[in-house]
Amino acid sequence: MRLGFLTLALFPILGLAGSVSPGGVQSKTSYLVPSGSRITHVGDEIHVLDPDGTTVHPTPQISSRTPISSRQEESGYIAFAFWASPDQTSNVIASFNTTWTVPPDPETSNGQLVYYFNSINQQAGASTIIQPVLQWGVSPAGGGDYWSVASWYLFNGSEIECFTTPVRVNAGDVLHANIELTSTTAGTAYNYTVEFSNVPGTTLHVENAVEAYTAALETLEAYGVTSASDYPTGTTVFEDIQMRMQDGSVPSLMWGIQNDEADGISMVIDKDGAEGGRLTLVY
Repeated sequence: MRLGFLTLALFPILGLAGSVSPGGVQSKTSYLVPSGSRITHVGDEIHVLDPDGTTVHPTPQISSRTPISSRQEESGYIAFAFWASPDQTSNVIASFNTTWTVPPDPETSNGQLVYYFNSINQQAGASTIIQPVLQWGVSPAGGGDYWSVASWYLFNGSEIECFTTPVRVNAGDVLHANIELTSTTAGTAYNYTVEFSNVPGTTLHVENAVEAYTAALETLEAYGVTSASDYPTGTTVFEDIQMRMQDGSVPSLMWGIQNDEADGISMVIDKDGAEGGRLTLVY
């Protein structure tokens, strides 16, 4: 295990009462948006715009940070790999791409909700997250006892969350989960696109974000799991991991990991690095 106190302080594990979303169980304002929609920061508001530019929802931003508490056993972040850039204020992550294969269906369905994702995040306990998400179960975005994918944006302790409509996928499908910095606004605000590049209907644009996204995660998150059979069996491999920073550099990426020993689930580092990295999730 290579996750020390510094990394834990930078990225606490999430778990508060409320709806269950990737990024923690918290109280939220949720918006289902069409693929291709834009989430843009305008002054002290967040505007949700549909693909033709029509404002669907203007929502005040919430400036206070929501405290984050430790999760209960067997729920929340079950196993994850974490990296944080030494530079927390500039040279943000410009791309973070991962490929993985949809796992086998769980043997049992007991109302569990299981998420897999790569994400970019803030550091120092902040909880604004951009993430392409694979899920089994019913989340605030929808879904059911099947695998589906959607793109998510969770803002400020997840008090505001936006997501595309889940698209059903099948065990054995290969997923290309991509997060890309497309441009900057006045040099201080960032415009990102998140999607599964090979699954139509999963594109989400986040615009004018002032948060510095300098941390990254590869994660298994779960809620309502009652037995090992509520998870898939075997392994899930996060591979062809690629990362670039805003200045074009390839970071020296060494993952920290945390595993849930009580669940017998672990994240194994097969290959560090931001070019062709590989992690294996073992159930």
